[in-house]
Amino acid sequence: MNNTVFSGYLATEPKQRGENGPITARISVRRPFAKDKEVDFLTITVWGKQGEYLKEYGAVGSMIEVEGYLRTSTFGEGDKKRTDFEIIVEHCHVYNQRPKDEPETTKEHAASTSGESKEVGNSYWD
Repeated sequence: MNNTVFSGYLATEPKQRGENGPITARISVRRPFAKDKEVDFLTITVWGKQGEYLKEYGAVGSMIEVEGYLRTSTFGEGDKKRTDFEIIVEHCHVYNQRPKDEPETTKEHAASTSGESKEVGNSYWD
């Protein structure tokens, strides 16, 4: 069974690849039990309504939780062969979210007074 769950922070703005392509971003995730608070940066790919949700509400620094599966790809030849890891997200949740078109002063007020969050998708979080 290939199932992963990560909690971390958005390290890049979510961007869409192509006109109908997926949303991609990178998240920073602390390694548990690391002495120097080591951080890994993971690439996430999100399709469909979950991708639209992430693009609308996700911003650099937003806390995020993603659930999905790990996909690997290998490229290069000989000694220069590399393996890349990517999380294909099936469900995501952005904490302290704000619509990107909301004015800055309203964003600050909403973040300080509201603990509400919006979730989409077919998951046990619904």
